[in-house]
Amino acid sequence: MKMLRPEFLPRVMGGIVDVCLMALVLTVAASVTSAQETATPGLYQDRGVELHLRRCLDDASRQYASALKLDPPKDLSPEQWRLVRRFTPRLFTTATEFFPLKDFAVILEPASRQIAYHLFWEDDIDFPEDNDPCDHEVVWVRYSPDGKSLEKLWTYFHGRILPGGAAALADSRRHAGRPRINVQWGKHGSMPFGWEDLTIRGNEGDLEKNYYPIDRPISLKQYQQGTHRKLTEEGRRLPDNPLAL
Repeated sequence: MKMLRPEFLPRVMGGIVDVCLMALVLTVAASVTSAQETATPGLYQDRGVELHLRRCLDDASRQYASALKLDPPKDLSPEQWRLVRRFTPRLFTTATEFFPLKDFAVILEPASRQIAYHLFWEDDIDFPEDNDPCDHEVVWVRYSPDGKSLEKLWTYFHGRILPGGAAALADSRRHAGRPRINVQWGKHGSMPFGWEDLTIRGNEGDLEKNYYPIDRPISLKQYQQGTHRKLTEEGRRLPDNPLAL
């Protein structure tokens, strides 16, 4: 694994004590029962992800640190630096976006010819109480064997993976290989060029579920229009929370 600035590990900001204690007990129990299990980077990574999903970020960070200790990042070669820079996404936000990009990290996987661009934004508009130190979004690309163009593109969008279509790849070719990524206002979902024509299915967990159908696929444009209506008519979640704007 090749990595830039890999040490960006999330830190918990308080709360969720009971769940984290339970997770810690379960982790210790798992460590005891699997004492004969070979310690590998993948094992620590899996444990970290499990704890992360339980919102126990300090405990997850320690697991990630153990994985990195066993499989430390390697320096990039000049050619790998060229690849990372060549395909760096162009980020487009609205003029009124008030949550800045705080940091970023890049992971290069030469064997699969894939690069993950991790974007860390100031925490978003709807979840001031979630104790996340930031809002984490991702853009993935796969480059051609000769390293001159993109073969595929994906973005993370609220628990879903959006594929970049022919329009997105064509746009990247017009800009020296750098794909255009449109950033959702206030919420930071990442959308490839041509996003309006992509389809998405809403679900019961969406805050905006009352503003678009959830029983069938809809265009991402309809989804975004529903999000805009919800924020316009109802506003953000927990507007009186002391951590909110």
